[in-house]
Amino acid sequence: MALIGMKKKGASKIDFLEEASFEKDNKEDYLHKILEENPLLIVSEIFDTKVVLLKSKFSFSSGDEADMVLCDATGDLVIVELKRGRAPRDSIAQLMDYASQISKMSIEELLVQTRFRDISEVMTEFGVDINENKENFEEIFRKSMASPGLMLVSYDIPDDIKRVAKCLRTKGIMINFVEFDY
Repeated sequence: MALIGMKKKGASKIDFLEEASFEKDNKEDYLHKILEENPLLIVSEIFDTKVVLLKSKFSFSSGDEADMVLCDATGDLVIVELKRGRAPRDSIAQLMDYASQISKMSIEELLVQTRFRDISEVMTEFGVDINENKENFEEIFRKSMASPGLMLVSYDIPDDIKRVAKCLRTKGIMINFVEFDY
């Protein structure tokens, strides 16, 4: 039996989510399930608005699969990759490959994999006025597809990955991390 909770860096208290039983082998699957239901847990430092899961296990024509693709109420996208244990160094390359594949898609190609038929349905999820804000939301969404945010979630993010990400951030590539503990 495990008690699942999240504690923000520097916070003094843990927000407990639930109690569950699980085996060592299904840590990543269980974490995936929790984050599908509560994506704001990992992106609350990036977004200060509601976040919607566009697709869990987002498949690319290459056969690759991103763990999650999220969108915030302004239209910004984040690709999330979950790693059990210590994140391997190639995790950043993996995220950047996913970003390059999304950047080559149209909005329609991206949304066909989701539960949303079009950009208006995504906006409706946030309660955004479609008539007043569609052009702005769609423009941000399209720009974000060209350069989505990247999020690596792992038990341990090694220093070499943090150094590479810091360098990439100076070049405008937004890579963020969340470390978790079981």
